[in-house]
Amino acid sequence: MSISPLHPLTRFASHVRGRYGRGAGEKSNMTKSNRILLAAAMAVAMAATPGAYAVTESTNKPSTSATLAELFGDPVIAKGEGVEIKRSQLDNEMVTIRTQLAQNSQNIPPERMMMIEREALDGLLSFKLALNKTTAEDKAKAKETFEKALAKYKTDQKLTEEQFEEQQARQLRVLGISREQWLTQSIERQLVPIFLERELAITVTDADRQKFYDENPSEFEAAESVRVCHILFSTKDPMDSTPNPAQRRDLPEDKKKAKFTQAQDILKRARAGEDFAKLAKEFSEDPGMKSNNGEYKFSRGDAFIEEFKAASFSLSSNQVSDIVTTMYGYHIIKQLEKTPARKVPMSEVSERIGDFLKGRLIREKAPAYLQKLLKDAKVEILDEKLKAVELPAPRTEKPEPKK
Repeated sequence: MSISPLHPLTRFASHVRGRYGRGAGEKSNMTKSNRILLAAAMAVAMAATPGAYAVTESTNKPSTSATLAELFGDPVIAKGEGVEIKRSQLDNEMVTIRTQLAQNSQNIPPERMMMIEREALDGLLSFKLALNKTTAEDKAKAKETFEKALAKYKTDQKLTEEQFEEQQARQLRVLGISREQWLTQSIERQLVPIFLERELAITVTDADRQKFYDENPSEFEAAESVRVCHILFSTKDPMDSTPNPAQRRDLPEDKKKAKFTQAQDILKRARAGEDFAKLAKEFSEDPGMKSNNGEYKFSRGDAFIEEFKAASFSLSSNQVSDIVTTMYGYHIIKQLEKTPARKVPMSEVSERIGDFLKGRLIREKAPAYLQKLLKDAKVEILDEKLKAVELPAPRTEKPEPKK
């Protein structure tokens, strides 16, 4: 099944990388092409039809659709044995799709709207049918997987429990859901890949892992990387709420000059030996400051602001940069660590290779299986407009040929 840039399935990949891969920020052990392939593989594994990211009845967030349902009713638009989807659930799903596309400056063309809605509906149905077949053991594994991923996130981001709770509270307010709903939703999203791995009898041996490692040496060449801390003096108008920060309007020139003067003063203090982390905490206007303490780690090949990246790699350990100007404002950067390029040993990537190969196997086997779930459940589409939409038949993707 091909996946287009607007394909709702692509959104689910981020929710399963914890089990079958790593996020985009952890590029060093697998190249970009393989990470994209992994995301697509696991997305397809979630459903034979698109739209597999799902919100169940117990985890639906309040939205405009909920208010409309109170006024005009909330009809069931699809049902089968053990499953039904209401209009509000699909509306919530479409809101999420549009929001995530808007964050990337994309939108759904009007002529594609009904197709995307139907794909999202089939994804919700497939997701719920798969959940219905999970076992107590699957659920225990999903909970364990989620808890490990959450602990790793806190460790990687260097977050205290207090900092995490503060960060999460802000996100939950935006989403309009409770922490209990978030926990349920997060664990459910781990359930389906665990279920499919068991149901489809997916196995990967040590020999399989070693073979992939030996046949793809370029995939495990880790580029030189750097870890830095920075202080940002933003030159963007704080009253501009445009979703993409880079597109927000600039401050007037007099205010820009004031920001530059402030940056010069803080630079003197940093070079005089003041604690850089404390200065960043007090003065940085980086929106990610509370979650990462102003720290970033990236390689030379990563997509990053070029001026920032060039300055970071030009520094030596513990050296503080001059003022660096980017589209976001003025930066003071301190290099904390530089890691030279290297061949990543098998011991460090064995688990990831196994996850990648499992994802590829699921991608091959899952579409037909999940399509059968829909057929066996005798699913009916009750909304006439959605019923009239003809979806292309799912097809099994073959692994990419070896280079």
